[in-house]
Amino acid sequence: MENIEELLQKEESKNLEFKEKLNSKNKKKVLQTIVAFAKLGGGNIIFGVSDSKEIIGIEDPFSLEEQIANMVYDTVSPVIRIDTLFVTQEGKTLVIVKVPMGIATPYYITSLGITNGTYIRVGSTTRLADDEVIRALELKKQNVSYDSRPDYRKTCQDIDFEMAKKWFRDKKGIEITEDHLFMLKILVKEND
Repeated sequence: MENIEELLQKEESKNLEFKEKLNSKNKKKVLQTIVAFAKLGGGNIIFGVSDSKEIIGIEDPFSLEEQIANMVYDTVSPVIRIDTLFVTQEGKTLVIVKVPMGIATPYYITSLGITNGTYIRVGSTTRLADDEVIRALELKKQNVSYDSRPDYRKTCQDIDFEMAKKWFRDKKGIEITEDHLFMLKILVKEND
């Protein structure tokens, strides 16, 4: 992790958020951000810093750490294992909540369900994920990419085998057959 001085020089982004404190007004937003960070590479929420990056500090960092840990454990599915660090800056304690990139996507707020409780980061904002993003995250969990799935609107007749043969011959020096296309999963066979 970068040191605190480097983080404080940065602007909020897809993996960095600043919060003065945790309260009833921003609790939901903090939870949404944690859920979003877990999907797209992880991130840090630094408590005790204003939006203008003024160091405010946290009066009771241990209480804040406990509140956040309980909030995440009790309300997010699957569970995200966050890490919390305390750092001193300008004589004040900051709390850094480190959210790792998870592998059990999609993460969501349990009480809202997957459709209404899955969030993603778009720049420095947290947004509700749409159905397509949720499907892609579910495929990611299965270690399947969206573009590797069969396109059921196409058949073998839609593939230009001569073009594929020419490409492999010209680019790779390989003579391929239709069987090779099945082995490479360019073609898949399902239900005849």
